[in-house]
Amino acid sequence: MLSYEWETDSILNVQFDMKTGVSFYHQSNMGWYTYDFENGSITALSYDIAIPEPTVNTMTEAEIKAVIDENLDILLTDGDEYYSEKEFIDAHPEAFEAIVALGEAALPYLKEIGDQYGYNGGDFSKNNRCFLAKAAEYVIKPDLYDMVVPSPNGKYAVKIIVNSFVGLNDPFSGIYYHLNLIDIETEANIIMIKDTFLFSWSIYSELPIEWSPDSKYVAIEQGYRHYFTVVTVLDVQRADDIILPGEEDVELLLGKDLIYYDDEVHLSYSNVHSLISDWGTDAIKIQIYLSCSTGGYYDVGFYIYDLIRREISYIEIDLEHAERQ
Repeated sequence: MLSYEWETDSILNVQFDMKTGVSFYHQSNMGWYTYDFENGSITALSYDIAIPEPTVNTMTEAEIKAVIDENLDILLTDGDEYYSEKEFIDAHPEAFEAIVALGEAALPYLKEIGDQYGYNGGDFSKNNRCFLAKAAEYVIKPDLYDMVVPSPNGKYAVKIIVNSFVGLNDPFSGIYYHLNLIDIETEANIIMIKDTFLFSWSIYSELPIEWSPDSKYVAIEQGYRHYFTVVTVLDVQRADDIILPGEEDVELLLGKDLIYYDDEVHLSYSNVHSLISDWGTDAIKIQIYLSCSTGGYYDVGFYIYDLIRREISYIEIDLEHAERQ
């Protein structure tokens, strides 16, 4: 709230500052609303969304590159003090704005810089230039990185929006995203699924998001290095996050630990992974795999989870005759 003014004893006018744009580069938009305390409701609302004008660029390629390099140097002036894109941009907003103002003509060179990140023996400081270039690329054209996974009936979608590029510092990680469930027709957010989420492309070749055929549920898997599992099943109609049984719940039901011992290689496989196998009517089939730190996976069985009653309705696990994957 920026300011307020009482119009009458029960009518209050409030001026506010609304932030829009991407997570690391907010644009400020002014507005106001009138609140009626007798009715307990907002009776008037007005605000302006800052929509940038299309950029007409007459600069040469060399001039564009010079502007980008100059302003990236400014953004990196205090490179040892900051970690995220937002910290760099907040320190020198005018430099970032100068790059973004170049518009789509800047995209080829920004992509060239942005794709040069590496792992440099654990020294990630050289990557900051790359991630700031990616951040500018994203602000200019968000659909280069944002993704939408629609439901089979076309009514809903999981909207995947960039949070930060610094996760690329980890070779087993990736871009951090916001995940929202949206109404496709109105584009309105129904619920935020995850505030900070990453997809490990070293494990997945495509997005690990799977809708049920009737569009009532959506499941999301997450992986990191040798680990992957279903982390969210969302009941779309109730906008409710369903928590699947954990390792301890399955072991309690079985009456034994989830461990497979391979006599040939003398290794114990005890890391538990839960993956979507199939959907039923208000039910999901979860396949259970066991692994060890050296790699290799064994399929030990599955359970069927009743998504209405929120319980395992059937389980079939064989820890003596597992199949190597």
